[in-house]
Parts: sequence; C-alpha cells; structure tokens
Amino acid sequence: MSRRKGDLAEQMAMEYLVSRGFGILARNYTIRGAEVDIIAQEGDFIVFVEVKQRKTARFATPRESVTIAKRRRMILAAERWLQGKGLLEANIRFDIVEVLGGTVTLLRGAFDAAV
Repeated sequence: MSRRKGDLAEQMAMEYLVSRGFGILARNYTIRGAEVDIIAQEGDFIVFVEVKQRKTARFATPRESVTIAKRRRMILAAERWLQGKGLLEANIRFDIVEVLGGTVTLLRGAFDAAV
C-alpha cells in the first residue's frame, strides 16, 4: 500500500474513532523497529490502534495481516509510550481498524499484550 493510501486509511480511522467518542493522543508513534498508527483514549482505556486497509478480502481480510510479529512490535511501542508518559499502570487495549473497500470497522480488543 502506498504511503498516500495509508495516510488516507489512517485519516478515515481517526475520524471514525473520534465520531465514536475516542480522544486522539498520538499518531504514528515510532520507536526503533516499531510503530503504532494511532494512540487514543476511550473512557478509562489507552487504546493502541493498528490501521489496515485492503481493497477486497479476496486473499485475506485486513485484520488477518496483523501478524504475531507486528503485534509484538506494537506491544513494545506501547510499553515505551506508556513508560515515557508515566502510565505503566493504565488500562490498555489493542484494537484494529479495518478499512475494507471504503468500509471502516473497529475490532475492539483484537489482541492482548500476552502475545
């Protein structure tokens, strides 16, 4: 996926989250070898969001492309972000936002930090 398409998918995801009451805390948080597309807050939860886009689900859905390796890298980035903010005791959640053919779907609690 081109960077421009990725940016558009992330913008769609961010608007979707905001429309559902999420507050956006950070976007494209990166540390060496790891990135989180969106860091948001929903109620008492800090939510780390991976955005995945596909035109069709012909070969796989967007959620299926979030591999165990990607999950581990997200968890590492989340730990570093929380540590930097002094929020290691915060309630956290890992969500995936799928953009499939222009339809946005939120998968709350798509995986946990025990990967």
